[in-house]
Amino acid sequence: MALKKPSRMIQVSKNQKRARSPDPGPIRNGETAKRLKTSTPASASITKAESNSAESSCDDTSSAEDSDDDIPPLVGKFNLFSMSIPSLSEAYSPAGKSVNPEELYNAILNYQEKSGNTAEITIPANYAAGKDGFFVSPLIAEPEELGGYPFNISIKNITEVKKLTVFKPPFPRPRASWNAPAFKGRLTLMNPQCGISSSSGKVCIRPLWNKVDTDGDLVMELFEGSFDFKIVYGSMFYTSGYGRGQKLSADFWAIRRKS
Repeated sequence: MALKKPSRMIQVSKNQKRARSPDPGPIRNGETAKRLKTSTPASASITKAESNSAESSCDDTSSAEDSDDDIPPLVGKFNLFSMSIPSLSEAYSPAGKSVNPEELYNAILNYQEKSGNTAEITIPANYAAGKDGFFVSPLIAEPEELGGYPFNISIKNITEVKKLTVFKPPFPRPRASWNAPAFKGRLTLMNPQCGISSSSGKVCIRPLWNKVDTDGDLVMELFEGSFDFKIVYGSMFYTSGYGRGQKLSADFWAIRRKS
């Protein structure tokens, strides 16, 4: 996921190692992470505001059973982009003007083409039957000395909800917003290593805006959401000098991959 500090972007090179995962989708990123160490590298820090907003933003119990919105299922692969990326936030919410979702959509496509790397979540079509989703970010990875491969993260207990009443993004929704059911899920490592003590987190995503052509076909989609994820290292990693763990949290925009 393209997540960054407000001051500058953390860029991941295009030859970034990929997650050892059964899912063949690309791994792209430029995001903000915080390692739980006494001394935290500046390049891996996250602002307190970002962390606090994400940690409580996905809690919701609203049911979607009564919704009759006729929309494409909220499934597939989504590329994520932090709301703190200046070029994107300025495109969406220019000073003194109303929010512009179409400008944001085009800015995301341009940013993705140039940066090449974002985080990704996958929601399977049969999630209602208990199938897990998938989350990956190159900055949530094993120590470089052990290979530096991104951790494979499951999205469990995927639940559709009518709305996310607690999710409070930093930007308003457009006047013609896409009001449709959202989903939330719980994050956990797929295959914890012996050096990992625990992992936990959550993710939520909802439709933001869409555009159809003259034939009524959907041609643009925007989503928004939030996630937080924490890994606590066990004594083996800690005594080896890898710190106490990792933490990543952010509000994001997302687009759904078309292939």
